[in-house]
Amino acid sequence: MHLSAGATSQAVVTQGQLQQAIQSVKAEWDVQRSYKTATVIGKTILDSTPQSAVPFIRRWLGHLDTQLLHNLLHDPEAKQAWTQLQETKLAAELSSKALAEQDVQEFYEKILERLHNLSNPHGVYVLCTSQSGFGRKKPDACVSTSPLKAAVALVYAIEVKSLLLKTTKRHEAASQCHERACLILANQQQRSLCYGVAGGADAVELWRYSGTQADGCSNLLLLSWDAESPGLQALVRLWSMSPQDLGYVPATVPIVEDSSARLLNPSLLTATSSVDVGLNPQPGTYVVQGEWKGSMVVAKTSRQVDAEVGV
Repeated sequence: MHLSAGATSQAVVTQGQLQQAIQSVKAEWDVQRSYKTATVIGKTILDSTPQSAVPFIRRWLGHLDTQLLHNLLHDPEAKQAWTQLQETKLAAELSSKALAEQDVQEFYEKILERLHNLSNPHGVYVLCTSQSGFGRKKPDACVSTSPLKAAVALVYAIEVKSLLLKTTKRHEAASQCHERACLILANQQQRSLCYGVAGGADAVELWRYSGTQADGCSNLLLLSWDAESPGLQALVRLWSMSPQDLGYVPATVPIVEDSSARLLNPSLLTATSSVDVGLNPQPGTYVVQGEWKGSMVVAKTSRQVDAEVGV
């Protein structure tokens, strides 16, 4: 009986200690959660990254194609997009309302579309991805080597905010650019370098990542509709660079076949690195899309299976 009472007393004390521990963990988790907001993460990244426009542009961006810049400035659709953005921005200011990011995103989508139509020497694609594609961490817009919304083919992503000169928005954009860099590098195992773009109605900011570490930031480049606009120049410079100059490593698409047919017109959707330990781990599993005996299919190849095909 004495032992039973002692056991009961011990159980009560343990329960109280457990509840106290749970409350302590919850409090600590709440602090960590509130600290790791996009704004705080972005500020931390900015504070730890070298920021300078001239060295960034001279060292890491290609030459300025002045003819392409001239053509863009005089392109009716591009010019109309800029005019509409400024009118929307002014209306928001007069009504004391926040400028909607969707309005800014439509501007950047149109600029990328017009650059694509004016000059596309590297055969890239412009994907507007705000509605779907790439899962939860989808970029607002991106340049890709494939018309498919596949992270394995991304060259660089653009994250849109209403006004980058607003500090909190700039910090949020910095955090999201870092997330997109991680998305790209996680899906392109042979790649170690990538760029990111933050775009607002008032400015542009470029990022360069070695691995998932930001090693350079252009600082804010003011955006206006003239040939001297540093922000507009940066967008043209970036567009003129080849995917390889921006760190993209062309993916090897595996051959998928059996004794009766071969997958035609394959496009790589994912390439996951193997779990093998080594200095240079190679992708161990591929997922590709293509035509198989007249039907569109997705095929998976790995070290465990030669081909898994389903219509």
